[in-house]
Amino acid sequence: MATASQVAAYRTAVDDLSVLAINELNNALLALDGVDPRKVRNTLIAAFPELIGPYITTAGELTAVWYEDLRRAALGGTFYATASGEVNAAQVNALVRWGVRPLFGQSDSTALSLIGGGIQKMVAGAGRHTIDANARKDVASTSWARVARPGACKFCTMLAGRGAVYRSKEAAGLVVGSGSDRTGFDEAGKRLSGGIGGGVKASGNQALNSKFHDFCRCVAKPTFYTIGTWTDPRTGREERSLQPIAA
Repeated sequence: MATASQVAAYRTAVDDLSVLAINELNNALLALDGVDPRKVRNTLIAAFPELIGPYITTAGELTAVWYEDLRRAALGGTFYATASGEVNAAQVNALVRWGVRPLFGQSDSTALSLIGGGIQKMVAGAGRHTIDANARKDVASTSWARVARPGACKFCTMLAGRGAVYRSKEAAGLVVGSGSDRTGFDEAGKRLSGGIGGGVKASGNQALNSKFHDFCRCVAKPTFYTIGTWTDPRTGREERSLQPIAA
């Protein structure tokens, strides 16, 4: 199941949704050009569910179908996957408040790049969460491999090179870092005080323990297992074991 071409096609579909969502953000920012930054911030927070929410929802629905297809090819039978794709109000609030800092002269980046990175992660995350949630309730035991795109960063390439060794999607997607964890932002988007040693150094713009960094296009691919039998040569007894259906 899940050949390289199938994974590539799935990734492309999710990428297209991310591009469309970021285009919506860009159009909104252009329409709000010259408006007071506070009004821009509040407008984006209020409009986010209607503006970006459909793309997040579609990513979850698309992934649910993909999971069903992968499972059917591996195990046969019928399994109805549940799509994930809710818009988290606290997450949106924090992302927008953090992302509009350039409008207040507090960052050299652009609001489009900062908020757009978060949007891409939300859209891709809806797919990743869908796979994770359904695998957890599925009767088939599952391990995970991280599939990185060609030319991915060293961090993603390193994790992908480990193969299907992860026992959960969180382990396959974990972002690690070093330094102090005392610097960051609260849910309202305000910077927390403190921080030593230069702060946490994580891959991308995300905090320590984020599953995937901004603009990460890795896919956590499930491997389904079935219960098989084998004969122990030492005892002659038949033993049961999990056998992977696909790598």
